[in-house]
Amino acid sequence: MPVAGGSKDAALATQLHALLDEYEDRTLALFAAIENGTAFEAAASNKQRPAVASSSSSAHPQEQHALFNKDVLALISDLHTLDATLQHTLHALALPHTIQQHTISALVTVQRARDDARRAQIEKLSAMKAELDRLVKRGREERREAEKAEAEPLAYKHVLNYASYISRITSAPPGYRPPGVSAKDEKAEGSSAAAAAQEQQQLQQQQQQQQQQQQHIDWPFPSEAQMRRGALAAAAAARAAAGADDLGPGAAAAAAAAAAAPRHGGTAAAEAAGLDVQQVPQNFPLPDQHHPPQHQGHYGHPDQQMDTEDAFDLDLN
Repeated sequence: MPVAGGSKDAALATQLHALLDEYEDRTLALFAAIENGTAFEAAASNKQRPAVASSSSSAHPQEQHALFNKDVLALISDLHTLDATLQHTLHALALPHTIQQHTISALVTVQRARDDARRAQIEKLSAMKAELDRLVKRGREERREAEKAEAEPLAYKHVLNYASYISRITSAPPGYRPPGVSAKDEKAEGSSAAAAAQEQQQLQQQQQQQQQQQQHIDWPFPSEAQMRRGALAAAAAARAAAGADDLGPGAAAAAAAAAAAPRHGGTAAAEAAGLDVQQVPQNFPLPDQHHPPQHQGHYGHPDQQMDTEDAFDLDLN
């Protein structure tokens, strides 16, 4: 009986391939024998001879049939033997295959973890590269600025101008004293602070005077305050004229005398507003003038004055 060749020391994979090849050969031989036996039986049935035929001719088909049966049985026995050997080899391969499968699964898990770690490292390196690029770019810009500053040094005049500009809006916190100041220094600072306060007060007075002078400047167009004063003065003059007509010639003479008085206060505002100076009362107060409440005429009551100003605001709108 032919058995699959191969030494015992050969690898299981080699033995398995040899068994499969032998299994294939025996299967093909079995199907070929079956095909030949079927053809032989068909030919024997078609060529039947008379009963008086010789004994030698009848014995020949029987021998061929016996040989055919012997070959088929031998092939089937070989296939059974190969099948048993193949099962044994597969059982022998099952354990190493399982172990190798677990090993491969563990290696795949490790490989995936390493891929994730490598991807995280690549992303970190990319972020570090971007940060380094920004630092290099910033360093180059600072270097260019430093070289430009060295080539064009800053003049002391620009520094003084900037210091004088920023000193207007910058001051030390309240109650701040430099470290290491003694009591004598505090007294000296107190006297200097008083002198500085006096100078500040004088400066504020000068600024107020300048603002008052600017208010009296005859601009080519009237300001909002001048328009407000002019309109209110015109309304007061109209009411005064109407009251004088109702009271008689004495009140009219008083109004004429008031119109003939020296022009000041509301007259200047009326002239600046472009109104008729003769219709403006001379006692109309300006922002820089302070009169007692009893000499304010029709506007002595603050509520009436506020209502009139609100009405004028509505007219302007």
